[in-house]
Amino acid sequence: MKNKYTRGSEWRKWDLHVHTPNTKLNNQYKQHGDDWDQFCQKINDSDVSVFGITDYFSNENYLKFIEKFKQKYPSSKKVFFPNVEFRIDSKKSNKEHIQLHVVFSNNQETVDTINIFLTRLNLVSTDDSNSTNKYCTDTDLANVGYDKAMVRVEELQEKLKKDFTEEEYLIVGVANGYGSLRPDKTDGRGAEYAKELDKKIHLFFGTSSNTEFYLNNNTGREQYALPQKAVLSGSDAHSFEDLDKKLGKQSNEDGNNSEVTWIKADPTFEGLRQIVYEPEDRVKIQELKPEEKESYQIIDKVQFIDDSFTPNEILINQNLTTIIGGKSTGKSILLRNIAETIDDDEVSKRLNEVSLAKYPKDVSGFKVVWKDNQENEKKSSSEVNKKIIYIPQSYLNRLVDKEEDKTSIDDIIKNILEQEEDVKNVFSQLESKNRDIEKIITQTIEELFYKEDDIKNLSESIKKIGDKKGIELEVKRLKQEVVDFKKKAGMGDGEIQKYNTLLEKITNSNKTQKKLEKDIKFLEDLKSKKGVEVYAESRDILNSLEQDTQKKLTNSLTKILETAREEWHHLIDVESKELEQKKINNQNELKRLEINFKPLWEKAKQSKSLSEKIKKLKEQEKKLIEIIEQEKKYELLKENYSKLIEDISTNNSQFYTDFFNAKNEILKQRSITEGQNLEFDIKVIFEKKSFQNNFINEICDQRKLNNFEEGLLQDYNYEKNQLIEDIRKIIEGILTDKLSLKSSYSKKEAITKLVQNWFVFDYKIKQNGDDMSEMSPGKKSFVLLKLLIELDDSKCPILIDQPEDDLDNRSIYLDLVKFMKTKKKERQIIIATHNPNLVVGADSECVIVANQEGSETKNNIYQFEYVQGALEDTKSKDKSKQNILFSQGINEHVCEVLEGGESAFEQRKKKYGI
Repeated sequence: MKNKYTRGSEWRKWDLHVHTPNTKLNNQYKQHGDDWDQFCQKINDSDVSVFGITDYFSNENYLKFIEKFKQKYPSSKKVFFPNVEFRIDSKKSNKEHIQLHVVFSNNQETVDTINIFLTRLNLVSTDDSNSTNKYCTDTDLANVGYDKAMVRVEELQEKLKKDFTEEEYLIVGVANGYGSLRPDKTDGRGAEYAKELDKKIHLFFGTSSNTEFYLNNNTGREQYALPQKAVLSGSDAHSFEDLDKKLGKQSNEDGNNSEVTWIKADPTFEGLRQIVYEPEDRVKIQELKPEEKESYQIIDKVQFIDDSFTPNEILINQNLTTIIGGKSTGKSILLRNIAETIDDDEVSKRLNEVSLAKYPKDVSGFKVVWKDNQENEKKSSSEVNKKIIYIPQSYLNRLVDKEEDKTSIDDIIKNILEQEEDVKNVFSQLESKNRDIEKIITQTIEELFYKEDDIKNLSESIKKIGDKKGIELEVKRLKQEVVDFKKKAGMGDGEIQKYNTLLEKITNSNKTQKKLEKDIKFLEDLKSKKGVEVYAESRDILNSLEQDTQKKLTNSLTKILETAREEWHHLIDVESKELEQKKINNQNELKRLEINFKPLWEKAKQSKSLSEKIKKLKEQEKKLIEIIEQEKKYELLKENYSKLIEDISTNNSQFYTDFFNAKNEILKQRSITEGQNLEFDIKVIFEKKSFQNNFINEICDQRKLNNFEEGLLQDYNYEKNQLIEDIRKIIEGILTDKLSLKSSYSKKEAITKLVQNWFVFDYKIKQNGDDMSEMSPGKKSFVLLKLLIELDDSKCPILIDQPEDDLDNRSIYLDLVKFMKTKKKERQIIIATHNPNLVVGADSECVIVANQEGSETKNNIYQFEYVQGALEDTKSKDKSKQNILFSQGINEHVCEVLEGGESAFEQRKKKYGI
């Protein structure tokens, strides 16, 4: 028979304490004529899914109700269990007793045995506690009285064990009020009896106020050596009014209190039995449905669209869904296709991070339907943009084994930190500052090589003019020859001196005149330019502001810039006028000098030889002046060149400064581990390994590396205070060829690579005071898993492929199982696994069993098929069925497929001492 509850354990309302019309005691239905049809209708109309049909020492009304309800509502999905209520001798006095219920399986064979069991019970009357010869028959009960009949607990337990298996019944005690008995609510003698009775009881009827004692060992149960027990609230309805007020409702109207019980299980007796083993996680007494998650964060169902796979929809539980199966049965294929269909980039990113290859088996199509009815389809463009966390097989192990200076672990921590808005802003500002530094450095490198070209060109230009020393000697020789020729021309010493003085002044005045004309032209050009262009850069900043504020500031900035432009032009005009006046004055002075010089010139040029000598002298003096001017430019270029090298080195060091300041801001803002047993610190580190590989090994000529700066780059060790000087030396070494490069790299490429950002944050993680770097690989992988999941606030689904491959057995049993049981309440988790602890220990709500067709593992039709359900889905193996998946229940598949599965079930059972 096919499993009806393929989504696995789900939260439903249960009420296991409802009395019917004709109930043996306190029957208030009589006021309305014991209307069975009305009772059936109220049960059917209720939003309660599972009921315990209750009566005192009798199962008669359960049988009557089942017959009437099925006739009236044959298609109803409501589920009913027989609940027989007993009074138990308290051994304290004839007047005192306690109440116990026995809830039986609704299996027909079990139901048929209940009446036989009841007739064999020996009764004890409150009027005659020694009487043991009365039996639980209608006649005996009528004679004794339903309000006085009791049974000793040993008698009840003995007969139950004789007539039923342990899978057919549950004993339910009463936690408070009439008929209750608790170790912490009695005297010493009664406490001992209550303790012994508690050990025989599977569950308790009570209220939410009782759960603390029964679920929390810190309340005192450990002193009695008693395990946790589930507490269920039942309506104890005895009337139609009770049904209206209490059934599936939270109410305290007229002091008539009622609470809602939710149970996470298949609506089967085996489902109910699960709360014995998971009393805290499978039962909640509260008004609202427990563990509700946002529909847009829940994968509802998936489907293969491929001829090799079953086309049936595979339902996914909102809590923990585990996919099991032997090797190559299709469990990882299913998980991976869910992940790829939702976010293929996430899958590729994870695989690439640890150099994992894509899976070779591909499917032609796959569909994922979310609970909000949005759909993702594989290999199809979609506007549905959902987030998941996907952790491939062996991902954690490979990640913690990576030896790079910076790994994806740092990115994971960074993403977690950025969940705080203030920290996110710090990272954003750091990235912006880094980009600005990169831009400045890039521009400076460009300018550096422009300057280098200018220096080379100017040096060649100076060489073309001539040899400065030779020209200076030539000028000196020509000057002396001019003097000699002037004497021959009849010029006295005074005239020659005056001639030379005037000639020098005229020469200087001509130089001044040219300089003034050049400066005036420059100011004219400057005035036509826009000047300091602030607005364009400022406008980009202002764009992020609210529109009104942006408009106000933009207008104000425009006015300020216009005022600045006017002031700038005014200053240029004032300076231009001064230069024009100097030009006029210089022209006048030049005219005066030329008037005084002319007679001397006329006298001097009478000699043809003198004229030629003077001409040659002027030519050589002009060359000398040009060389001197060019040499000044050359020296200025050299200074600027050195300054650019210094700027590049200094700007490169700013990377560290910005990282250091950002680190302090981040640590000041918050602790990501608030409420967790994790703590962290941040250090700014130089990526030494990356620098060695990507700069020294990649770019530098290793054969000559030792010759540079006393082995500076041999196993380079970064020192913060020495960084600027080191970078300067390396740049100069590249530019001067003292540091030899590989032929495939230019100097510009080498310097650009050198001065990139080599700094990163190194995140230090501790759990319970233990540094992550000192943990075992398995423990380290678990801490990393916690970082990925626990500190992510998106609440998106988590898909993990065989996490047990990355963890040691101790980490799985002590850490991962507990962690999964906690996290599945907050977000959807899907795991492919072969570890029974992750399935049984973590109490997986839904188990999907995968199978690939084989000679010993037959499917119905397709190469890959799947069956699914809850752990409580149990059915012994039917050897006549060839289809392996439908030949037995999920419980049996878990025991068969997972090595140690059966012992995991037994371990869970023994934990509660039942």
